[in-house]
Amino acid sequence: MGFFSEYKPEIILSPTKNTTRSSIGEKMAANLIFVSCSVFALAFWIAFLGLSLYIAYNRKRYSHIPHPEPLHFFSGNLQLLKDVGDDETWSTVLSHWSKKLGPVYCFHTYARTVIICEDSTVFKELLTKSKYLKAPDTYRAFRFLYGARAFGNGLLCETNHEAWMKKRAIFNHAFHRRYLMGLMNEFNICGDKLVNHLIPSSDGRTEVAMSEEFARVTMEIIARVGFGMDDDIIGNPDSPLCQLFPKILHGMQSVYNAPLLKYSILPKDIKYRREVRGAMKDLRKMARRCIQARMDALNQGEEVPQNILTYILQESNNLEGIENFDIEDMIDQFLTFFAAGEETTSNLLSFTFLHLGRNPEIMKKLRDEVDTILKGKDYVEYSDITQMQYLTLVLKESLRITPPGSMLNRILPNEMDLCGYKVPKDTIVLLQIYGIGRNEKYFKNPATFDPERFTRDEDSPLFAYVPFSMGSRSCIGQTFAMMEAKVIMCKLIKQLEFQLVPNQNFKFTENITLKPKDGCRNYITKRKL
Repeated sequence: MGFFSEYKPEIILSPTKNTTRSSIGEKMAANLIFVSCSVFALAFWIAFLGLSLYIAYNRKRYSHIPHPEPLHFFSGNLQLLKDVGDDETWSTVLSHWSKKLGPVYCFHTYARTVIICEDSTVFKELLTKSKYLKAPDTYRAFRFLYGARAFGNGLLCETNHEAWMKKRAIFNHAFHRRYLMGLMNEFNICGDKLVNHLIPSSDGRTEVAMSEEFARVTMEIIARVGFGMDDDIIGNPDSPLCQLFPKILHGMQSVYNAPLLKYSILPKDIKYRREVRGAMKDLRKMARRCIQARMDALNQGEEVPQNILTYILQESNNLEGIENFDIEDMIDQFLTFFAAGEETTSNLLSFTFLHLGRNPEIMKKLRDEVDTILKGKDYVEYSDITQMQYLTLVLKESLRITPPGSMLNRILPNEMDLCGYKVPKDTIVLLQIYGIGRNEKYFKNPATFDPERFTRDEDSPLFAYVPFSMGSRSCIGQTFAMMEAKVIMCKLIKQLEFQLVPNQNFKFTENITLKPKDGCRNYITKRKL
């Protein structure tokens, strides 16, 4: 009885209509999933095969041109840049390869190949003729930064030559020498303000990162003379502009250093992208408020300063053939000049003081020139800086050996012969400003800081020296930058003594532009006159 009491017969139910439909649906769903997966797998393998064939075809097109080793099939030479050490940058590595491979070589990254060049004849051809255009893809981080509009269609990013010519015409009056001469008072005011800011730290013991000081003074100058902003930036390290610009430039560099970062789902990467986008949006809001206030003043007939912002607004109505040039385009131009006017000049000053600190005999000769021409007066006239030939040579040599902008690019509209190599049409050529400035073919003892090299009777390296580019697309602000740098240097050299902090790193980093790695740290003392 115990056995039978525990026995539970299995109940078998006959299939009903509903259960039959359910099983059929499950089979159809399973079949659909199987087919979908099969189609996806087939498409993936077709795409993989197509990509592989294209990479093989592309590599064959450039197989006659030297390239660095090792060369991986898919990533090409990209791993070599990822392995760059802390004391190296892309520019130093590319220059090193030029010494081994010659003035023209190719660099492979996945399905794309670019040409790296350090030859002055190629520089002359590509920079002085308007048919060679900028490569649009190389400016993607400048146009939009992780989804936020950055410099958009500004002068830097505009690759259509006709549109660029029309936009550049807006600024011709603002950078005319006659107008720039009228800015000497503002240059003097900001130079004096910087000196007064540094005096409390001039005890000979306090470390001062001059790169940060130069960033603030150049930012205040472009804010004042370019856009009529009266923010105290020199004396306020916490100024919003001082906080936003470094974050934005770092974000732009990350687009090139880590191209897959924009797809990352890691929380830290999502947070980083959000912070960069936020900084870019905040900067554009500041620019929009500034522009809107000037537009309102013009509409109400108020007297406004004739500066870069005013020229942008007044001349933008004459941009025939460029449709929908609105306030967002004005912001693009605003931010382009703000960034260019601050970043490159501050780095030029930082590198120059770094070179002078390592070459005290050059600093003494420069100080003697400043003392002789200024003759004890505090105000620097335009006529004063035009007489300072040695100061000009010092800045010129600084730009040769450590150019803030390290490379340019152009696209070949047709197949061309570059230094004996046939290069296919539509190839991007990277022109290494940093590398050619340190090339022994054009400059004797290129690693030596020697301002007087430009005065000697030797072949003029005209097309090997292009820190401001060359031709129609040369930097429109180069005269502005040199005048600004000269006034600031005169103010500092006349009143203060600088001594580099020992044991600092004299290498540099590459964050869109080149800049001293350790910030050009100095001990400062007041000069005994």
